[in-house]
Amino acid sequence: MNQPSLQNYMLCSRIEIGEDDQCWKWLGWYGNGYGKLDVVIDGSRRHRYAHRLLWELLRGSIPAGLEIDHNCQNTWCINPRHHNVVTHMDNMLNQRLSPYCKTGHEYEKVGYYTRYRRGAVERRCKECEKKWRRKTQESGLRVSQ
Repeated sequence: MNQPSLQNYMLCSRIEIGEDDQCWKWLGWYGNGYGKLDVVIDGSRRHRYAHRLLWELLRGSIPAGLEIDHNCQNTWCINPRHHNVVTHMDNMLNQRLSPYCKTGHEYEKVGYYTRYRRGAVERRCKECEKKWRRKTQESGLRVSQ
């Protein structure tokens, strides 16, 4: 079996595929909240994002300077129907306008804090903030109110 076929098998064997309109869950390992896979490129082993690999397998290469935007805002989703190729600026803008936090909580259901950071408005999910505070306090660090 040649290398691309082995990589395609490894990629596809780690996907929980749902209906076309549903998120497809990555079942492999994660880094920075995104599914990752080890691949061999030019004889050296590298980590690659699973959603990018699947996009390239099904839709072709991603142009230089562009990235994949998760329309569903679920970083674990690798359904190519939920992705668009966009600039980094468009990706960040879409993230700020999303009704969901990075971990998938709906802001309207769990609530959020608003703060200004680096000249921009940022939303913080209350559920994620609670989890972070609990974990930080359990580790013995002080958390300001």
